[in-house]
Amino acid sequence: MLSHFQNPKRLRLQINCFEVDWQLSFLTQVCSSPFLLTSALEELHIGEPGHRFGSAHWKDAIENAQWLELLDLFTALKNLHLRGETVLRVFSALSELSEERVTEVLPALQNIFISGYLPEASRKAMKIFVAARRRSGHPVSVHTRTAGGEYTSWEDTTLL
Repeated sequence: MLSHFQNPKRLRLQINCFEVDWQLSFLTQVCSSPFLLTSALEELHIGEPGHRFGSAHWKDAIENAQWLELLDLFTALKNLHLRGETVLRVFSALSELSEERVTEVLPALQNIFISGYLPEASRKAMKIFVAARRRSGHPVSVHTRTAGGEYTSWEDTTLL
């Protein structure tokens, strides 16, 4: 389903399919369309709609390569917003990038905004990716959402 939010420059794409790996594959196909101008997009929100698909619906069979194939399309993306299980899934994929590819996937990325609880596995994968981007000379700032709805910068001294 494609729909506009109140802002006419905003497009919402929701894929309703029980098999999440099919959703990701279909989303990559749709975003590959030359009509969407995905490569010009500067802000992207990824998350489960209304938490309808909880962790029981995410399959470990969704390979990191599928996430990287999708994220590869967003070459101008500056701000990435993640919510729910997608935090772990996206960071797991990004943390596996080689030093050479760490700036090829999402090359313009500047900020990642995270909503929701961050389990240890997500934090570990996030640290790996953020440290690799810092070493490459293309640092990324991570912001976590507080209970009050505000975003605060995430700092981890182990990354220094």
